[in-house]
Amino acid sequence: MNHPPDSERAISDVFGAVILIGVIVTVLALAGVMAFSQPQPQKIPALNARIWNDTAKIYIKHDGGDSLTSGELQIQVDNTFPVFNLTTAPALPWETLSIGNTLQTSMISSSQFPTVQIIYTGYGSSAIVLASYGLVGTSYGTIPTTPVPPAPVTAGFTGTPTSGVRPLAVQFTDASTGPVTSWSWTFGDGSTSTVQSPLYTYPDAGTYSVSLTVSNGTGTNTLTRTNYITATVLAPAPTVTARSNATLYRGWPGYELITGTGFVSGATSILNTTTGASITSTTCDVRSSTQMFCSYNLLGATVSPSYRVAVINPDGQSGLMTGNLVSVASPAPTLTARNPTTAPRGWPVSVTLTGTNFQPGATVNMTRSGSTPINAYNVVVSSPTSITCTFDLVGATAATNWAIRVTNPDLQSSGTQTFTVTNTVTVTSITPASGQRGTTVTITNIAGTGFQPGVTQVRFSRNTGTQNQILLTNINVESSTKISGTLVIPSGQLTTTGYYVRVTNADATNGISGSRIFTVTI
Repeated sequence: MNHPPDSERAISDVFGAVILIGVIVTVLALAGVMAFSQPQPQKIPALNARIWNDTAKIYIKHDGGDSLTSGELQIQVDNTFPVFNLTTAPALPWETLSIGNTLQTSMISSSQFPTVQIIYTGYGSSAIVLASYGLVGTSYGTIPTTPVPPAPVTAGFTGTPTSGVRPLAVQFTDASTGPVTSWSWTFGDGSTSTVQSPLYTYPDAGTYSVSLTVSNGTGTNTLTRTNYITATVLAPAPTVTARSNATLYRGWPGYELITGTGFVSGATSILNTTTGASITSTTCDVRSSTQMFCSYNLLGATVSPSYRVAVINPDGQSGLMTGNLVSVASPAPTLTARNPTTAPRGWPVSVTLTGTNFQPGATVNMTRSGSTPINAYNVVVSSPTSITCTFDLVGATAATNWAIRVTNPDLQSSGTQTFTVTNTVTVTSITPASGQRGTTVTITNIAGTGFQPGVTQVRFSRNTGTQNQILLTNINVESSTKISGTLVIPSGQLTTTGYYVRVTNADATNGISGSRIFTVTI
């Protein structure tokens, strides 16, 4: 580097000092002007730099502050924009100016005391941030930038629950968007909060509008929900003054018309005793504030004469009628009729029973001294007065003194109705009624009564015995009144008179037609 003579250097130093003071004043003035004329930035980068020259080169060294890119800065020397490179070997174009980096110009013609200006162009602005009018000293300053506006804020919230009985505790939940930094709530009753998601209790009944104002320091937004919260007082407790049924019956739905005051939609009723037994209504039709019609499922209910009626409104308040107690009874069943009254041995028979106080789950049996009891199956208790069931009479003793009995689940039993099991075989007709000898005839229906499964023989004969008999094959006992099968008529079978038909059951009981009902033809 070439230095001027001492006298010239002294003059240069003095002049440089004066210029340096001017540079500092200029920089501070520029910073002040830009501080009041530019929007307040979100972050202000800073640059501390030394500027000097060496003959025809100008040097700029980054001594402190933020890194800057070549796209953000312009360097002007005496109203021109020379090329600056890094002071490397070889010199390279620069992209980023960081602390410790030094820039230098190419060889240019310039005055002894050039004017150097560093111009910041970031964020669309153009401002001189550093200037040097001497060739020595350090210039420093602040780079103003255009502030990035914060994202907008939008208030939002929910409350749970929005209605209920006072004191009503409501959990408010902030649902605002944006970079919110503060919350301001007004609850509509004069109370406020700055908590983000407050829990607030409304002590008094009323309807309240709720507002939330949110802010991030530069912007605010308010949301008001009008008549958002409703706190109510408890309605009067219900009272029970009367009910319609003094007695309900175990095992079946029971119904009550309850009278009183203060009944509201959704109310239920309970039958309870002082010993703790209770029956809750299955349905309640609140017809008015003074009447409600309720049903109870009394299947398995505890039998007691001392049930009290209570009504409970949805708000939990209740009314109890201590007098005029309800009785849940379980009387023994009665059996007054059966249909049919008789059936043939060997077949199932469906019987309908009539009586009172039958309960779901009742059982039915048929007994006789000296015989094995017959338990009914497919028992259907269709009402307290009607039961249908089936008895299997296969192997049943033929007798007139079978006794049918109904027993409820509580083991109370009815009286009995007699039933007759028959074992009489009759033969009344045959289809077809004739057949040609030497042919095979399909018999479609031998009609009568008392036929049993497992019939051992169906015999066609010219007398009540076995004269000229023909035996039915492929015997099919379709019911107690119908048999079908195959009759093979020999070619030499007599045709002069008709034939009797005899049916013999497996238990040796038998019956014969009262006349010759089948004819063999030529």
